[in-house]
Amino acid sequence: MRLTIPLLAALLGVATMLPAQQAPTRSVTLAAGPMSFDASGTGTATVVALSAVQTMPWRWVALEAQAAYAGLDEQSGGAATRTGILEGQAQLQWPNGRVQPYLGLGGGLVRYLTNANGRRAIEPAVVGAIGMRAALTDAWGVRLDARVRGWQFAGATDWAVNSSTELTLGLSRRF
Repeated sequence: MRLTIPLLAALLGVATMLPAQQAPTRSVTLAAGPMSFDASGTGTATVVALSAVQTMPWRWVALEAQAAYAGLDEQSGGAATRTGILEGQAQLQWPNGRVQPYLGLGGGLVRYLTNANGRRAIEPAVVGAIGMRAALTDAWGVRLDARVRGWQFAGATDWAVNSSTELTLGLSRRF
């Protein structure tokens, strides 16, 4: 945390020296990777995500919408608990060059598609991300993304009953 605030301040300082208005870009990414989870049991699952990113006119800010799916192998037994995740994020990014690192923060919903096991079927979630987008060509790129997500909030003693961390690698198409 001590390093995060100076890094954000430096990023914002440099960003204010950049041209104020540049053409926004859009991209769509299909990504997959491992997700470690702590729900009704712990384990690792594969997460598949489809996201859309819109860069704002101030290219150091981007908005992202993502839909993801993971099958959690919970200790409650039976078939995997299928989950759907919808989330939105605001991201601070380094807008110049072929490699664009970013930090994101947002929220969304986790939906138990199967095996809710007495839980509410839809839970609000918070999510943080760090990653980078790298251009391969003018139209195609790759994205590496690490996320931490929490849902089913417990109150003062534990920030979330259920949580996950994931690392995904994706192929992006820019428009």
